[in-house]
Amino acid sequence: MKRPAVRLHALQASTEQSDPSYHLGGGCPTDRTTTGNAANNLSSKEQLVKGYQSQLAGAYNDAMQEYRIIIRNAPELLDEVISNLQALLKLAPRYSAGYRALGDAYMRQGEYSQAIEAYNKAQSIARKAKSQSS
Repeated sequence: MKRPAVRLHALQASTEQSDPSYHLGGGCPTDRTTTGNAANNLSSKEQLVKGYQSQLAGAYNDAMQEYRIIIRNAPELLDEVISNLQALLKLAPRYSAGYRALGDAYMRQGEYSQAIEAYNKAQSIARKAKSQSS
């Protein structure tokens, strides 16, 4: 299994040095992704890092939101997104949204058979969850 493409400790070191609000705010950088245009100012690599941080924190829906933006807008980062999604799905194998995003990434890469497998897995998990809730 490939390791996730982003290392968290490298981000923390760079945040301390590059974000002046880190020192002013008692150790917490300001949230640059509040609403509106601020979210558009993040580079694709920063979105990948943000998605991975959300993934590590267990905020899988937030991670999916970042990964979907990358899948649409940054095809050069698809390998990293796929690697991160595979790691997420090892931790949460019943997370159907993760399989859908993985299918989208494979589709964007042109890996159609792998995309279909991921979509089928997402659908099967969603069906099981729906039948158990009924």
